This record gives sequence, C-alpha cells and structure tokens, in this order.
Amino acid sequence: MIVLITSGALMGYSLCDDYIERIHCLEAVKKALIILRGEIKHNNSSICEALENITVSNRLVMSFIKKVVREYKNMNGSLWEAWEKSVVENLEPSQLKNEEINIIRDFGRNLGITDRETQMKNIDECMKEMDGCITDLKGEKKEKCKLYKVLGVLSGLFISIMLM
Repeated sequence: MIVLITSGALMGYSLCDDYIERIHCLEAVKKALIILRGEIKHNNSSICEALENITVSNRLVMSFIKKVVREYKNMNGSLWEAWEKSVVENLEPSQLKNEEINIIRDFGRNLGITDRETQMKNIDECMKEMDGCITDLKGEKKEKCKLYKVLGVLSGLFISIMLM
C-alpha cells in the first residue's frame, strides 16, 4: 500500500515539476529573444552570428539554438528549414505544448528574410506572445501543482484500496 501511495505521489510531483520546467523553458526562450534582439539591433550581427552569441541557462533552449546554427551551416537550405528541423527534434518531444511550439515555429518562418526593423517587430511580437503564455502559466501554477500532487496521492490511495 505504501509503495502505491508513494508512487502516486511521486507521479503528481513529477507532473508539477514538468509544469514548472515548462515555465522556465518559456522564460529562457524569451531571454534568448531579448539577446537576439540586442545582437541584431546594437551589434549589427547577421542572424546566424546573433544566434551563435545567444547563451541561456536552459539546456533545452541552448540545444535548440545550437542545432539551428549547426543545421544552417551544414545544409544549403534556408534558415527556416534548419529552424523547423530543430523544432521537430528538440522542442516537440519536450514538455512544451503545441501552442507554445507553434509560437516559436511561426517566429522562425520570418527569421532572416526581412530587414532589421521588421526583424525587431517580429521579435517583439513573439516576446508578447511568450509573455502571455508565461503569465497564464504562472497564474495557474499554484492551483495546477496542488491539483497534480493531491491527485497523485489520491490515485495511489485509490489503487491500493482497490487491490485490498
């Protein structure tokens, strides 16, 4: 019984950790966009150079950006193709939801094909959308994490009672 209740509780805590990690990942994407914006605006870097200079603490976001740069340099295709391949390989298997992945995917469609001013507007628009997602997630964080934890414990308790 104790094993079942504990495993149910751990499942709930794991779901809560995934939810929190999702918030951290989106915040890291936003930070990367801020750095990208600064690199393009103030350092007059090309998109590829700007992407190479981005450093964030989130491993998922860093591996995503490194994959974009590596794919873009290795293939003769467009930046969009490298971006899309990196989204599929790095972000789709992550805890991010389709809505959040689509924001990042849509941003990549226009990356590197317009002038600097339009790039700034695209980055600003993507950051607004990220802010909205982050705000929504943070607003629901306390309730959802509590729900995950309680349901985890209760499901373990329920299963153990059913097996008695």
